[in-house]
Amino acid sequence: SPRGRFAPVDLSELCQTLCDVYDPATAENGQMLICALPDAPVRPVMGDRTLLGQVLANLIENAMHHTPQGTRITVALSEAETHIDLSVTDNGPGIPEDLTSNLFDPFVTSKPNGTGLGLALVAKLVGDHGGVVECESRPGRTEFRVMLPFYEDTDPGELK
Repeated sequence: SPRGRFAPVDLSELCQTLCDVYDPATAENGQMLICALPDAPVRPVMGDRTLLGQVLANLIENAMHHTPQGTRITVALSEAETHIDLSVTDNGPGIPEDLTSNLFDPFVTSKPNGTGLGLALVAKLVGDHGGVVECESRPGRTEFRVMLPFYEDTDPGELK
């Protein structure tokens, strides 16, 4: 079971690592990748670092595919009372309204050759970590927000 591999994960370090990985690709696309992380250490979440990295990679790649040159893609972290917010925001064209209601369903895509599995996978992996993912989109701003419970507040046996 994936929960067997769960351990405390420093999302700040994970975000920085993935921003470093994707920085050259976004620059090549004519996009700017901004990593907006708190100066202070953040409380860890309980999870599988590889799977959480996959979530963030999918969200960054999604933003890259759907936004034109000159776009800013921002990866940000902030602490709330019970959870950590991880967001990927872009200032691209936004998601067509007919897609936003079922964005996390399998096979929903606006990409010509897309499978529509990226966001479904994100939703499943976040759910496996006891978290929630949401999307807010309008022309000029799309934000995907992942909320993950803090390590201290999570009994690994109780994760959904």
